[in-house]
Amino acid sequence: MAPVEDQTETGRLFVISSAEPARTTVGRALAETLTKAVFIDGEVVGDVVVSGRAEVGDEPSSEAVEQLLFRYAGGLVLADTYRAAGFDAVIAEEIPSLFFEDYLEIAAPETLHLVLLGPTGDAGATDGSDAVGLRLDPAERDVPETVLEIIKRQHEAVVETPEG
Repeated sequence: MAPVEDQTETGRLFVISSAEPARTTVGRALAETLTKAVFIDGEVVGDVVVSGRAEVGDEPSSEAVEQLLFRYAGGLVLADTYRAAGFDAVIAEEIPSLFFEDYLEIAAPETLHLVLLGPTGDAGATDGSDAVGLRLDPAERDVPETVLEIIKRQHEAVVETPEG
């Protein structure tokens, strides 16, 4: 795939969200397609916690929620560091609906391009809302086609954060 040119001074912020591992594959492929981009895997950011780790389960503890929000903030801070240098940042992150508004508040005031991977009719996906962002079903196309669709329809993915 040929690189896609970006004329902006500050890089764009793409967030690829899904409960499925496809978010990582699609996110990395998108970053590789852009002219100047970084890829940030939310799971890797979460793995910096090497002891005292609390996992988010069906009924998450306050410690698990705090660590998840730190994970989100860490990924976004890293993205902002590179975006300030003109890189586009692509974050692959699972954002359960319970924490969707929290994610947007942490991302504020940045505008982000939110791509939700999952069945297009699945209102119960972990994206937080089927009313915002660009929803794509990765089963309907291969990874390069999914990336091209994201690039073509990136205007549909724009989500304003609370302060954006």
